[in-house]
Amino acid sequence: MTHAEERKQFLAMLVAEFPHRPRSLVIAMGRNLMARATTAQRLSELFCSVEMSEAETARQERKDEVNDAAIEAICKAWGLKARLDGDPRGYVVKLLLPSGRHNTWGGAECGWGVPAKGYSATELTRMMQWSR
Repeated sequence: MTHAEERKQFLAMLVAEFPHRPRSLVIAMGRNLMARATTAQRLSELFCSVEMSEAETARQERKDEVNDAAIEAICKAWGLKARLDGDPRGYVVKLLLPSGRHNTWGGAECGWGVPAKGYSATELTRMMQWSR
């Protein structure tokens, strides 16, 4: 499945999950979550792959805390729970849905992964070279 297809599937699932809410608001919330999930994905990739100074690490950790708080606030406003993982090899942000729908191997207790676009291999390699 392409990233675009995964995004469409995610938005369609949210619309189905919230049938009594205005579709445009549900889609806006979903897009906001995908943007935040992309930030979380990229920060996780940096933490796992790039050597950073203490000051840079502190700056990135603060950015991560702010992003996580924003994800939690969005979810709380919609009656959702977020599961935030720091492992960039899978979904970094997962939603625990009231219906129990899931697309992860862990089932309903692991939730539905929010599509995120990490760094390309070229971008990550370039950042790793800059950090040396």
